[in-house]
Amino acid sequence: SAGHLHIDGHEVEAALQAARWAKEEGLTVSLDAEKVRDQTADLLSLCDIVGAAEYFPGRFFGEISLERALEKIRAYGVKIATISLGARGSIGLSDEGFIAVPAFTVKAVDTIGAGDVFNAGLVFSWINGFDLKRTLEFANAFAGMKCRELGGRRGIPNLSEVLEFLGWKDLQPDM
Repeated sequence: SAGHLHIDGHEVEAALQAARWAKEEGLTVSLDAEKVRDQTADLLSLCDIVGAAEYFPGRFFGEISLERALEKIRAYGVKIATISLGARGSIGLSDEGFIAVPAFTVKAVDTIGAGDVFNAGLVFSWINGFDLKRTLEFANAFAGMKCRELGGRRGIPNLSEVLEFLGWKDLQPDM
């Protein structure tokens, strides 16, 4: 009954099979792109959204600008390609064009898990139909807020907290 599948490229064979099954069922697929494996290109071709770590493009494409890397990721058929830049924010490319969104200022204590939370923010935004700018703002805020606490899970904020942090009064926490 799911509508979306989120995968990583760690166990690429399993991720490929899961993505194929998801596509057969009409689901959308997102990838947390960190690892580069022999079949990473095949995996990219099955994804609608890619949330890449900053180092992923260099490992996958070689020396290349991040903007060009987004274009190359999109060339696999990806609808939304993003790269998290940590404390510098994030960048993305979609049919709406290229956008760079700065990070939010938080008192960071621990960045463990921030990339995972960023990707969760991308998926949440996709499911809720956010435009690219709002998607990156939400993902940046969600990940940044997580960094205020020690541990990979302890500081993950709930939806109401993120919406309040962003000042987005037009969205309801029970989305």
